Amino acid sequence: MPRSPARSGRCQYYLAQSLDGYLAESDGGLDWLLRFDGEGEIDASAATDGAYDRFFADVGALAMGSATYEFILGSESGSWPYAGTPSWVFTSRELPLP
Repeated sequence: MPRSPARSGRCQYYLAQSLDGYLAESDGGLDWLLRFDGEGEIDASAATDGAYDRFFADVGALAMGSATYEFILGSESGSWPYAGTPSWVFTSRELPLP
């Protein structure tokens, strides 16, 4: 039986980081990040222009650390905004489920 051609996958790495190498401010806040439009410009309408939705429409699964997971849960009032998308959280401790 002939082998089927290998399928190639695609990995998109989406990351935010400040110049000092950290994501959060010393108090754990992300205010500096949440006011940018993804191109480095401050834009209050960035959250509603659809760019992230267009990007995420092509995402098949998520992988993140525990701090990102907890931030998402905290900012979404305990709900999980990525329901229906396979998600892996890398951690060595117990975490709450959404």
